[in-house]
Amino acid sequence: MPHWKSSLGGEYDLVYVLVTDGLTASGGNEASYDYTVRAISNNYLSMSTDGRFTVSANEEHTAATFSISNAKNLNPATSRVVVYALRKVDDAYMVDNITECSINGSIDYLYND
Repeated sequence: MPHWKSSLGGEYDLVYVLVTDGLTASGGNEASYDYTVRAISNNYLSMSTDGRFTVSANEEHTAATFSISNAKNLNPATSRVVVYALRKVDDAYMVDNITECSINGSIDYLYND
């Protein structure tokens, strides 16, 4: 469960991406593929209306648990969850910060502008 702290404060939305390393495929350009996306939350291109949160400067936000319904037989040694924070700047969405945690793990992340 991510804990997000912002030094400046603002409105954010967290995006969760399940990635796996070491996947192989025949006919590809490489023998092994890393950072292969297995699942991604539905707000990966723009901030969702129900998942947004506002953090005051130097305050912490505790995000909800992220569950992946069809992710079975994952190897914790090669799979992890990448979490990135979106925020709106003018009329565009920007990836503000990014971090990762292990399967069934949690992270504490301090945002520094």
